[in-house]
This record gives sequence, C-alpha cells and structure tokens, in this order.
Amino acid sequence: MRSFSILPEDDHRHSLQPGEREVFYFQLTSPDGAVFGFLRTSFDHERVTEGVTLSIDGLACEYQCETQLARNARPGADASGPTLTLTCLKPWNNWRCRFSGVVPEIGTQNGLQVDVELSFAAVNTPTHYLVGDYHRVQQDGLLNGRLRVGAETWEGELVCYRDHSWGRRSVD
Repeated sequence: MRSFSILPEDDHRHSLQPGEREVFYFQLTSPDGAVFGFLRTSFDHERVTEGVTLSIDGLACEYQCETQLARNARPGADASGPTLTLTCLKPWNNWRCRFSGVVPEIGTQNGLQVDVELSFAAVNTPTHYLVGDYHRVQQDGLLNGRLRVGAETWEGELVCYRDHSWGRRSVD
C-alpha cells in the first residue's frame, strides 16, 4: 500500500464500471462519548445503499436502504441517496450531511424520528492510499450541527473520521 496525491475532483463521485464500488463514510463521536455513530452511502454501477447508525445517551437507531440509481444519475459533488444527503461543498475541506426519517430503534420494534443537520470541516490534509485498483482516502475533521434521535437532541461539535473509497476492491 502506497500513499498518492489526489485531485479536488477525487472528492466527488466517480463514474463506476460493473464490479466497482464507491463509499462515503462519516464516523462521528462526541468528546464525552455520549453521542456516536456513522453516516454512509455506498454506490455500485446500478445501486446506492444508505446507512445511518446513531446513539445519543444510549438511545440507538439503525437505518439501511438500498435503491436503484436513476438512469440519468451523474457522478459529481453529490454523494446522496434518496434520504441521506451528503454534499461536497469544497473538496477535501467541507461537506454537508442531512437526514430526516423514522428509523428503527435498535433492539425494539419502535420507530424513532431521526434528524441530522451537520457540517463537516477538515482539520488535516487527506491521505490517499492505493491498494491494487482500489483508492482509499482518509481524513479527520469536525462536524458541527444538530442531531435528534427520538426525544433525545444533541447540538454542538463532534469529532469525525471520514473515509472515501472507490474502485475495484481486491481485499475484504
């Protein structure tokens, strides 16, 4: 595995061939650990899978949905699914993350209203690794904004680890 330089457009979605994947991942936690989770979209040539897992003070939820991509869907600064919005505002610096929906509470049959309104700001330069034909970029940052899981609301700054990967993955 070697480190490589990257271009601003590498922080956008890529045109994928059959057998290739692209994943946008934001893992988050509050400094005290009371809030944690992740936001993720995963693309292949034909589909997008959204994932949201959040916990606020022990109230936890998990959402996953796979959807066919629209025929006219074009790669670009938008890495969104139909419900989870991930938008690149400035490559390798700023992203906006939004979600709103009813999500199953982990361990129960209950549905919880979940709302996410976060802005990502990078705190370091991204590191780009190439593993065969698979690109992986990792970056640290801060998320600022508001989260709601059921009756629990959190507002402020979260520590965030971001991963953006694309290509033909040869290892699991």
